[in-house]
Amino acid sequence: MHILYATFTDTWGTRTTRAKNAAYLDHAGQVLVLVPPGFETAYRLPPNTSNVGPITDPDPGPPLSTRMTELLAEPGKPWVLLSLGTTLQDQATTLPAILEAVARLPIRVLLTLGDVLPPDAINSPPNVTVCGYIPHDLLMPHMAAVVSHGGLSTITAALAAGVPLVCIPQSRDQPDNAKRVVASGVGRAVDKNAAPAEIAAAIEAVLTDPAIPDKTSHFANVIAGLGRGNVAARKVAGLIGPSTPGDSN
Repeated sequence: MHILYATFTDTWGTRTTRAKNAAYLDHAGQVLVLVPPGFETAYRLPPNTSNVGPITDPDPGPPLSTRMTELLAEPGKPWVLLSLGTTLQDQATTLPAILEAVARLPIRVLLTLGDVLPPDAINSPPNVTVCGYIPHDLLMPHMAAVVSHGGLSTITAALAAGVPLVCIPQSRDQPDNAKRVVASGVGRAVDKNAAPAEIAAAIEAVLTDPAIPDKTSHFANVIAGLGRGNVAARKVAGLIGPSTPGDSN
């Protein structure tokens, strides 16, 4: 279940669709919200609802290539991950201003295109390394910040690693996700039509604001305590009930 629980019953779709969604959620044995407690909206969640945090692969793969591992391990300026998702949105329109922004900063940037755009279509500055799809869980330990479209999977991957965010929402649920990032104190948000100077200022802010590390560390610790899927699995297992002798599963 998404962080924006209320939108399924109050906003998205037709009145009939919203009524059906509300009925589904009300009658479910468990509704699992895949964000940690404290990151959700102020909407009061029903009693059958639990914040279980992101569910992640404990062994994401394939592993980073030797070249990428060595590149990220090289001493130097901090690494920032730039990712605008794995589905076609407004990446080609939004990227030029972001690339102009990061070119001004004393950082190294890893731009993952998610196989949405070909790497040779990107006119990148010298401090930007361009690649296709790489699982974010493999990259987060090397990153000082993430510049993202505000997709929930990218946000929760960053939270799990204690990495601050700059969200540049493109569409869908992303503007609301970005508001939660700002309200939770783990990052900044700028409009997708923002000027390079504004984007650069937001990135500088998340890298230097002394209040942000406490917030990001808090969420990383909470997510670790939830087991990245362990609590969710126990909730579901509780609905099924205890296994009996002879069960094959």
